[in-house]
Amino acid sequence: MSTPDNHGKKAPQFAAFKPLTTVQNANDCCCDGACSSTPTLSENVSGTRYSWKVSGMDCAACARKVENAVRQLAGVNQVQVLFATEKLVVDADNDIRAQVESALQKAGYSLRDEQAAEEPQASRLKENLP
Repeated sequence: MSTPDNHGKKAPQFAAFKPLTTVQNANDCCCDGACSSTPTLSENVSGTRYSWKVSGMDCAACARKVENAVRQLAGVNQVQVLFATEKLVVDADNDIRAQVESALQKAGYSLRDEQAAEEPQASRLKENLP
């Protein structure tokens, strides 16, 4: 039995490698509080912040449609739709609540004030009653 000829090459010595320590950046995603599941609106926007719950959003494309409908309104500084929570947040220079509600009704969505109590769902058992 013969051994393979390495032609004068040495096998790598993995035990000779030493791991380097790294300094963790405070903005790194692994730090506490650096990662969030939802992006936040910048806090330096002037004006007033309004928020609603949007009914009728079934997908991310619906959320984009809501954002685009509101973004086209005059006086809107910033718009954000949080699809997972069905929340619409709008920063505007003046009171544009009526315009936002009108624009989204035309787009096929309904709004309710975020502070308003949720409408109780009708029992599914009542669907089958005469």
